[in-house]
Amino acid sequence: PEMLDKMELKNSTGKTQAQSIEHGLTRITSKQKKNGSFGLWSNTDKDEQHWLTAYVGDFITDGRQQGFKVSDELYDKTMKRLGEYLRNSSSYSVRWSEYPGHYKFAYRAYSAYVLSRHNKAQLGHLRNLVQRKSDAKSFLPLIHLALALRNQGDNQAADELLDEALDSLERHDGYLADYGSEVRDLAMAIHLLTRHNVREKDVLNISLKLAKTLKGRTYLSTQERNSLFLAGIALESGSFDKWQADLEYANAIENIKMSGSKYKFLSGEQISQGLKLTNTSENLIFSTLNYSGFAKTAPKSVSNKGLSIERGYYTIQGKKITPDALNVGEMVLVSLHVVADKRMPDLMVVDLLPAGLELENQNLKHASKLADIIVEGETVSQLMKHTKIEHQEFRDDRYVAAIDLGWQKEAHVFYLARAVTPGTYKVPAPYAEDMYNPEKHAIGITISVMTVVQ
Repeated sequence: PEMLDKMELKNSTGKTQAQSIEHGLTRITSKQKKNGSFGLWSNTDKDEQHWLTAYVGDFITDGRQQGFKVSDELYDKTMKRLGEYLRNSSSYSVRWSEYPGHYKFAYRAYSAYVLSRHNKAQLGHLRNLVQRKSDAKSFLPLIHLALALRNQGDNQAADELLDEALDSLERHDGYLADYGSEVRDLAMAIHLLTRHNVREKDVLNISLKLAKTLKGRTYLSTQERNSLFLAGIALESGSFDKWQADLEYANAIENIKMSGSKYKFLSGEQISQGLKLTNTSENLIFSTLNYSGFAKTAPKSVSNKGLSIERGYYTIQGKKITPDALNVGEMVLVSLHVVADKRMPDLMVVDLLPAGLELENQNLKHASKLADIIVEGETVSQLMKHTKIEHQEFRDDRYVAAIDLGWQKEAHVFYLARAVTPGTYKVPAPYAEDMYNPEKHAIGITISVMTVVQ
């Protein structure tokens, strides 16, 4: 809480820290499968998520150490599964990856690290895993394994592995299936090295490389955001020389004298009156300006890095229409067609609804049967034959689908919406992104307004 206050990050949920963590633990528990692993969306997911199972183990370890109540069943089942990963004693299918050896090494190394925090990683298994280090296509698994060795008492092997990891600090740009990126891995390296008080001299170099890597990035994944926050907290924990500067804004001057970092949130109105920072000390200081806001105009359509999305509207008889005017009660079939230049296992599709429409609940007894509607000579079920939807949600204001875009490199998704409220409404564009590489995204073309009449 003290760090959040220092960063001027306000509580937007109304929950206390304990309530938020307890809520998170409840949600996590609901995703645990019988064998102790976790599904990405629910415990009924067909595939278990090995790397994320270690990620959960790391989280509940933090929770226990900080005094939060973690059920013994959740803890025991998770640690048992991580032990099986480390020993490589279970046979199971793994996520698709361009480098399957890396994915397997990454989740086993992460499992080793989590188990070592409880003194449950046997040195023999760790040393066997070191023999597979050439499979790693990123430095983060090497750091995980090195810290596991260190926690279990083999400092020599740990130092040798850390030397290899920190000498390269490179991540292959192929699809590695570990939900990461260069930004995520660099930020986690800062967090881990600081937490375990090792290689502190390398942390500054990693930080400078991270800052350079972040330049030009507009979109960040959830993994990147969380890791950057942890890295920020780690860097705040260090000792710093005092510095001073004058910050001029809104016709006022603030004299700053302190050590560590200073955060200042300003409104658009304040910034519009001018902003100036003057270093009045002898020490070098680093400053960053970030801004955010709402655009005055709708985003333009974009097909980014080989990904595109197209929306179409049809009557429930399958006739293509331009729905600029609908009657209350009228139903439309919405088609989303996504095309990519390569396989994308972690694609997220989001289609915001105009305010006058709502999604048709397909679970109702008298709901129209979506699968049997004929579009362009084929039924919806035929068009979706090769579309692998991992998860979908029918929310109040949007349709959301997580898709494994396979070797066909295209997906067809359909949903039904009904006009319910008279008025004239803006029509948002459809959107698709790679969840763990959100710079790769697409915004579709859309009609500008839709009118619903009584």
